[in-house]
Amino acid sequence: MDTGLFFIGILLIPTAILLGSWWWSRTHHNTELESTADTLEQNAYDGYINRITGLLLERNLAASNEDDEIRTIARAQTADVLRNVNAVRKGRIVGFLYDSSLLNVGAPVVNLRMLDLAEADLSRFNLSEASFQGAQLTQAELSEANLSLSDLRAAELSGANLKNVILTGAYLRGANLQNTD
Repeated sequence: MDTGLFFIGILLIPTAILLGSWWWSRTHHNTELESTADTLEQNAYDGYINRITGLLLERNLAASNEDDEIRTIARAQTADVLRNVNAVRKGRIVGFLYDSSLLNVGAPVVNLRMLDLAEADLSRFNLSEASFQGAQLTQAELSEANLSLSDLRAAELSGANLKNVILTGAYLRGANLQNTD
């Protein structure tokens, strides 16, 4: 047997093991980071839901007046969590606010104006008579959502997926609908 080939073989095996170990370690590390990020997002979401539920039950958020401090707190907490969660959780937050009657047209308790709902997944949601006035819904997934009689005035909807969305009677004045599907 050729000694040159023998030494190459001896070097290839440890090199392959080293590269395999490096690849596995890197992949495992990335998976851990993704898992940690998802856990942090879920904790942010859960904490938000608990805080807003507390404001609803203990401080009567739904019946508060427009200039009440409690509304400012709810909006600030909503703005904060929306910056820190993914598209699906953004959709779940909007669904929670809607189901809690906090997004009613004409008198929204939590004003979504300029809040980050970019890429929010609201597909198939029933959000009729909800106020999204001035909301940032860039590239939002709204396919098959019911937005009838909703207030979308001045909403940023550029790039949003509006396939089969129900917009009967919706207020759209000043909404940016560029590049929507």
